[in-house]
Amino acid sequence: MKRLLIGLMILAGVFMACPAHAANVYPFSGALTGGGTGALDAITGVSEGDIAIGGLEDDATYGDALLVYVADDDSGASESAPTVIDPDESGDIRWKLVDIYQMDAYVKGGNINTGDIALTIGDGTTDSITLSTDGTGDGEIMLPNDSIGNAEMANDAITMAELDDDGNFTDLTGNWTTTGAIQGGTVSDGTVTLAGDGTITGLSAGGLPDNSIDSGCIAENAVTASELNVSDVSDDIAGDIAAGELTNDSVLFEDLDDDGNYGPFTGAWDFTGGSLEIPNTSSNDQTLTEGQIGLKTDEDLLVIHGGSAGEVQDEAGISLIQHLVMVVDLSWYYDQESTYHALPIMTVGDDFPHGVTIVELSLRAVGGDPTTELTSTDLYCDTTPDYNLAADATKMDDLDTTAGVFTEDSTFVSATCANGSFMYIDIGADPTDDNVVWIFEMWFYANEDDPA
Repeated sequence: MKRLLIGLMILAGVFMACPAHAANVYPFSGALTGGGTGALDAITGVSEGDIAIGGLEDDATYGDALLVYVADDDSGASESAPTVIDPDESGDIRWKLVDIYQMDAYVKGGNINTGDIALTIGDGTTDSITLSTDGTGDGEIMLPNDSIGNAEMANDAITMAELDDDGNFTDLTGNWTTTGAIQGGTVSDGTVTLAGDGTITGLSAGGLPDNSIDSGCIAENAVTASELNVSDVSDDIAGDIAAGELTNDSVLFEDLDDDGNYGPFTGAWDFTGGSLEIPNTSSNDQTLTEGQIGLKTDEDLLVIHGGSAGEVQDEAGISLIQHLVMVVDLSWYYDQESTYHALPIMTVGDDFPHGVTIVELSLRAVGGDPTTELTSTDLYCDTTPDYNLAADATKMDDLDTTAGVFTEDSTFVSATCANGSFMYIDIGADPTDDNVVWIFEMWFYANEDDPA
């Protein structure tokens, strides 16, 4: 304490030696407030520019400290220790804690403590702050936890220019979190782990190098086909993709390259509960290569590209619509089958387990308009093979002709006929023209399931 008082006396002498200010210097060694012996606010009757110098020892708030105040006679500010102290007298005069300016300061060990007051080093005109150490790399500059937050890292506050030439960071522990982008540079000879739902986006041309992702990194749907752009597949993948990797649409054919060449495959692919989608188009042309199949959805054609060793060396279509043709003299048949006048067409048998659906009908006389048109002539579907209209027979459509012609391709009385049924034409009236040949045609397809 004696050393501190001696210092105060020396400092007071310095101030008193400045006649330009004509200021009085008041030492104090007690508290800042409270009005007790040696307290700063007990110093009254001072004038503008007077100085108070205090030394505190073992103070409960400020510890061992040296404080310098100047009197401001028209301040009127509210008391706020330690920066503003209101003397125990009326008026606007206040003791104000002052800044100390000097060229160099030397601190031999110890601490620079500011209590609960913010510490600012430099101002808006400061262009650099240099911290010098012995350079041994033993953690000479140490910051407490959470002393640098996200705001201090924004706006290029720390850029690669401040780092070493190689930009290498080693022996990092804990986590680095960013809400923006990490640009430039490389991550080599190590690992990158994405937690939660983290993603890597915006890979430029070239993407990831060969063998940079192995099978252990793609477990549990960490990478799905929608995040990938798979093209130019050249190597075989036989045995590399197991059934577990092909569930839940994790790999789709549309995500693969245009040629879709995979193989050779071993074993079997099980599509139980699912389906296999083949290339399809609604255009007039479907480009396939040898051995490929496709579907023209607007023409109901299954298209196959034949092989070079066969008769069909290009694309050929198999229609999904079947075509039945029958040529008959209806007048002759009417006279021969005199019981029901029923002309059998087909049996909807085992080749149609869910029945058939007709899409077009045609009945026409060969050689032009007959003398007598067909009337009361109908197409029936009969579940009882007795050709009796009264028992389980359903009319499919009327076949009455005009100018020797009947056609229909859209509106039918009933377009479907179930499995196990018989289809026939009921000739309800005698076609009186002898030796007139009629051509009956029917276009239909096999139902995939029983009609609703």
